[in-house]
Amino acid sequence: MKLKINRLTFVLIIAVNITLTAQPELEIHPNQIEFEDPFHRIENAILFNDGDVAVIIDSIIFNEALYYKSFNIPEVYPISILPGDTIAMEIILSNYFNVTSLDTSDEMLFYYSNGTQFKELEIEIEFFDDSEKEGQITGKVVNDSVSTEFSKVYLYREGIYLYDTLRTDAGGNFSLMVHEGDYTLAVEKEGFYLTYFNNVLNPYLAETIEVDDDSVTNITVPIIRKNAAGNSVSGKVIDFNDGYPIDRGVIIVRKGKHDPTKMSIGPFGISEEPTTHAALINPDGSYEINDILQPGYYFIQAFPDFYIPSYYNSSANYPIAYWQDADSVYIINQVIDKDVFAARDSAYGAGTINGVVLINSQPISSGEIIVLAQNTSNNTFYHYNLTDPAGNFGVTNLPYGNYKLFAQTLGSEIVESDVTFTITQQNTAITNAELNFVITKVNEDEPIADSPFLFPNYPNPFNPETNIMFFNPVRGHVKLEIVNILGETIQTLYEGIAEQGFFNHKFDGSKFSSGIYLIRLITEKNILLKKAVLLK
Repeated sequence: MKLKINRLTFVLIIAVNITLTAQPELEIHPNQIEFEDPFHRIENAILFNDGDVAVIIDSIIFNEALYYKSFNIPEVYPISILPGDTIAMEIILSNYFNVTSLDTSDEMLFYYSNGTQFKELEIEIEFFDDSEKEGQITGKVVNDSVSTEFSKVYLYREGIYLYDTLRTDAGGNFSLMVHEGDYTLAVEKEGFYLTYFNNVLNPYLAETIEVDDDSVTNITVPIIRKNAAGNSVSGKVIDFNDGYPIDRGVIIVRKGKHDPTKMSIGPFGISEEPTTHAALINPDGSYEINDILQPGYYFIQAFPDFYIPSYYNSSANYPIAYWQDADSVYIINQVIDKDVFAARDSAYGAGTINGVVLINSQPISSGEIIVLAQNTSNNTFYHYNLTDPAGNFGVTNLPYGNYKLFAQTLGSEIVESDVTFTITQQNTAITNAELNFVITKVNEDEPIADSPFLFPNYPNPFNPETNIMFFNPVRGHVKLEIVNILGETIQTLYEGIAEQGFFNHKFDGSKFSSGIYLIRLITEKNILLKKAVLLK
């Protein structure tokens, strides 16, 4: 009997020891990464479970102001790695212009097993700038001149990358220090549309905030209250390569009707009045743009961070870079499951191509234009930027290589650069690039040389100002006026003899109430109308 007890005890001891030694063991290969210079800013690592039970990653702590990380699986915490399994990770040094000597030795900490254990990925940066060329942006978020408390402010460097977020105080005030450069700003608050500075709903038309060393820029940011229109569209933004949701960015709808099998030639805008609404992409990849003012056909375009912008197409589970290949969606009431697929950009360098977009070799003052840089070695789009209202652009973060530029705007043919631009170690910044839209037709039957054309005003809706452009084909008497819904002229913007060419005027609606107004262009042979919405 005594011998049996000893055997049982021995078996129990073995079982307990096996249980105690079964542990998760996270390994990272390599355990150190290095960013050599601004042209080498992307590295990869593998997370490997070398233990006997699943590794449960609870959190990852790192400097989010400098780096962007992504996995080959959805990043939903806790993340489980089974024994012997791996996860691939990509790390981008995104805000490389902010690196100082204090950042050259850094780390990324991976906490697992309920935070009781961690592994460290060492990060070395071989370059830095201690010049501290920073400026300050201060401002107030308002609606009808009343401050809006605790609004969320989003700052985008070059109008593309999310640089920083913060909340306003109880008085609607905000302040932040940023590295010198160009930025756009958007404000989000419940009950209001996502509104860009200066008072527009369209990121294409957002005003650039220029920050110089030691500068202080003070701005007032009016935001637009939502109307309970009841029209919405929702879906997901998905990584084309791995099929996983994309966790941040902006998505917009712009009014316009288009079938890819029936291409349009109209200049700077489809046949219907442009109306744009924007929303943020949620961390799970979902989006919803609600309270769209007018039912109708819309293009859906996603701008995810670190991806090439892409349009919705009902039959394509792949990226759509050109509007000619996109589908317009009729939005009324609730429209769901409109998923957009996007491809990663390759903007891991520090090269820049700056230039201007022209119309018939003349400066522009309107248009929603995107410029894409295509690497000629693989015909892949590497990066992009949006022009400012004057047509200026700067495509940044390009690796070494040869590039062609492509410009497009809704309703017009794609414009390709006549020359190839080369980014090298000796020439990292190219200036004075030109892309020229040649408008030869207003539609398939009417040459622009014989017919006047009234462009859609922008922004629209607007508060309080909007820009109006028209083309006059021959010298003659012209009248441009604003009319209310009763047909009464409330303001004449221009009346007199106009030469042939493009003309720009601004309408200030600060003295008028919210509502629908008509822009009326009267020439010696034609009367043209466009609808404008003043939304205070």
